[in-house]
Amino acid sequence: MNFRKSNIKILISTVLMSCAAFGCLIMAENKIINSSGKKDVIIASKDIKQGTAIDKSSLKKVEYYRECVNSDSVTNMEYMGNKYASENIYKGEVISKKRVLDKNDDLKPFLKENEKEISIPLSKFNNDTFIGTLREGDIVDIVHTSVVNEKAEDEVEAKGLKVIGAVDSQGRFLKEQDKNILAASLVFLGSEEEFIKISKDFYIGYFTIARCSKVKK
Repeated sequence: MNFRKSNIKILISTVLMSCAAFGCLIMAENKIINSSGKKDVIIASKDIKQGTAIDKSSLKKVEYYRECVNSDSVTNMEYMGNKYASENIYKGEVISKKRVLDKNDDLKPFLKENEKEISIPLSKFNNDTFIGTLREGDIVDIVHTSVVNEKAEDEVEAKGLKVIGAVDSQGRFLKEQDKNILAASLVFLGSEEEFIKISKDFYIGYFTIARCSKVKK
């Protein structure tokens, strides 16, 4: 009788120990999955249009498997402070660092729909020295001159175009304080229509620039 009781106690103890070991194994597996299998990422909770400021109400934090997360994926909300969309971002899409810009970074202006970055070297202008002194924030009018049958013909290419970058011969962006360095090329913010117009006339004749008062376009 005592022998049977002992066997029952041993059996119960064995079952309990097995259950405890199994429970510990499940907990350990869950811990491994939670700690290394998944990672927090930020996704768009609605469509975000190119050029618009990204509000945190348009974002959501979710868990993705680590193999689906790359180095460009945004993993925390703090990174998204003061950011604009440089491209259209669609609902459910993981936010990529390559598709957002800092609104305080004035050397990488975001482009809205129908806006283009237009770069023109100084060799295309007839008043090189003056053009080389222009800097980011200057507002200009651009006229194109072509010679047809020995007769010069002028056409306004763009009015109130904003300079968004002045680049020296080394490819460095110049600041307003770089007064003793002439720009080798200028970058303008313009519409798609202005970009097409300037591109068509790029290899014919020359451009002339007139500086305007600094009024927002």
